Amino acid sequence: MLTPAPLPPSVWGMRAVYRTFRTCLLLGLLMPVFPVAAYMPTSAPEQTDAFQATPIPEKPKARRGITLFHRPARKTPAAQIEWARTLAAGNHTIRASRAFLALVYAWPDSPEAPEAQLALARLMEKRNKPSTAFAEYQYLIDRYVGQYPHLEVLERQFQIGLKRRDREMLESVVKNGPSAAIAPEALFQAGLIAEKDKDYDLAILNYQSLQNRYPHSPRLEESAYREAFNLYTLCADLSPQDEIRFQSARTAIARFLRTYPNAVQAPEARKLQKIVEKRLADFIFQEGFFYDRQSHPPRPASALIAYRNYVRRFPDGDRVSVARSRIAELEQLTGTNTHEKIAP
Repeated sequence: MLTPAPLPPSVWGMRAVYRTFRTCLLLGLLMPVFPVAAYMPTSAPEQTDAFQATPIPEKPKARRGITLFHRPARKTPAAQIEWARTLAAGNHTIRASRAFLALVYAWPDSPEAPEAQLALARLMEKRNKPSTAFAEYQYLIDRYVGQYPHLEVLERQFQIGLKRRDREMLESVVKNGPSAAIAPEALFQAGLIAEKDKDYDLAILNYQSLQNRYPHSPRLEESAYREAFNLYTLCADLSPQDEIRFQSARTAIARFLRTYPNAVQAPEARKLQKIVEKRLADFIFQEGFFYDRQSHPPRPASALIAYRNYVRRFPDGDRVSVARSRIAELEQLTGTNTHEKIAP
């Protein structure tokens, strides 16, 4: 059976060069097709305040150049935008979108570019592409500062994020317009979404940021309650042995009841307060019981301090009678009395 002769090395080298050239050409044609992905909101790094002041970001790189997929139909930006408007008025949304995008690519610094970018974002919304529309609005905000109706664009981004229940989109709205009227509501809705996703730490951070940054917001009272409730959920369901988290929950609940004693959520907050207080009382009693049981070496003085602290802080606790009985026995053992100073 005959076998084909092996190809000379020069042929293999030519094939390799051809494949490399073909790959580079294909990438060069397709890369401009996906410029939107770079402007989608991304997860922020963990920090003490997700909305703290950050350095002003650099202006994004402009969409620039005529490509195979973004070739304008007219020779000037003025003529191109008139053509795109005509297509949009005729309800040719796909062709109009391409025409506006071609203008932004071909003449990114022209006076018509901001209007074309805004029209492109609106058309993407009309075509039921909310993620792409949000990204196009974001490019407009980042690239053409002061050349578009800022409040209208923020409102559109807010409505898209609210409809999609997207926390990152809503947080982007707050960053784009921290002093806008919709910023507190966007921050509150982001907290609700994080809470629904059981990301309680992030929800607490959102509610705290709302209270600190927008003290006159109508969502202030509800935000304070949601913060306290999430702190309670975090310790009761996820960290039942974490005394520090229970103390944080008690502080938040007490602050809410002190600030809003007549709130609609006040009765529920008082129920949570009783549960947290009972759990903290158990922590202190268990501390005394732990020292009371130690025998190598015995620590009656430490147990006495813990029992006294329990009786002082929780006089109506379930185990007060047991604690008082042990206090009397330990006082005889250590030679102390109840009038001595009790540790705070």
